[in-house]
Amino acid sequence: GTYYPKPDAYHTVDLYNKDVVKLPAEFPAIVKLETVGKTHGGDPLYLTRVTDPAATGKRLKIMITFGEHAREFLPVESFFRLVRDIGAKHASKDPSTLHILQHAELLLVGLVNPSGRRHLEKTQDMCWRGMANGVDVNRNFAWEYGGPGSSANKNNEEFRGAHVFSEPESMAMRDLAKREKIDAFLSMHTGAQYIFVPYGDTISKRTKRRHPTTRKQLTLANVMWAASGGYYT
Repeated sequence: GTYYPKPDAYHTVDLYNKDVVKLPAEFPAIVKLETVGKTHGGDPLYLTRVTDPAATGKRLKIMITFGEHAREFLPVESFFRLVRDIGAKHASKDPSTLHILQHAELLLVGLVNPSGRRHLEKTQDMCWRGMANGVDVNRNFAWEYGGPGSSANKNNEEFRGAHVFSEPESMAMRDLAKREKIDAFLSMHTGAQYIFVPYGDTISKRTKRRHPTTRKQLTLANVMWAASGGYYT
């Protein structure tokens, strides 16, 4: 049978906007909120910055995005869970959390695609993937733009947009990454229990392209696999 998510179990865009602005007040010692752009529909794109401001020395900047595809509800919930778990453990002086926040700054965008989620809420099309205009933000970035796995057809769920970085959402993510000179990037999704490391696109897999840190990333992926009890592969 068809499964329809229970609406009140997840954040709507309005509820997300309401709750995300409360996070700095919940965890004033480690959380700051910024706006890094706006969608076509006018919703703000919020950046939640999590770190220990008293830390000295260089901190790794780790950018994590959530909610890029409208139909993937759980990443947005995991964003709130992550911030609140870190906040609670920081307050209890958990040694591991204190160490992380002294050596890393988390740059979290909890909902990259508010317009697509609003479209889903309005139409109740629980399979809607892209933004309100149909563009898949994950196909609008510069890497192998227009290659296999994307489409020029506006009616295809992997529609890549009129040109690279044609959307304010993709431009905002690009500009944030450049401005902050990030050290690492993670994009959170649902639909399969996989951990992907660069490079995962069709052309790279065919040509066996590797990143200089691919071996280290695979080692980290194995640690995550073990910590999850084999849930992620």
